[in-house]
Amino acid sequence: MDCNQNGLPAWMEYVADLDPNDPNSRLPPIQATMQEDGRVLLKIDPTSTACRYSVEMSEDLSGDDWTAILTNVLGTGEAWIQEWTPPTSSVWFFRGKVVRTEISE
Repeated sequence: MDCNQNGLPAWMEYVADLDPNDPNSRLPPIQATMQEDGRVLLKIDPTSTACRYSVEMSEDLSGDDWTAILTNVLGTGEAWIQEWTPPTSSVWFFRGKVVRTEISE
């Protein structure tokens, strides 16, 4: 069920620590900005303290060759920013994964 009609089922919004009743509640994109020195600045803003984040990159979408850049890092409630030195190719694809941390009572 998609209560707010933004394209994500309510269970996915719960896992990502989003508000299933707010149609503007969305996952933040992975932002990639090329720096003058050739490195790439990666950013997810904001992150949630209730979630862990992973980011992978690939030079080709047709295979399963993905390289981890960020693995299972707990969100802080603030932006996650990391500089990354890319391989020599000029095309990179990024994918992200968000996992809800266990809720303690």
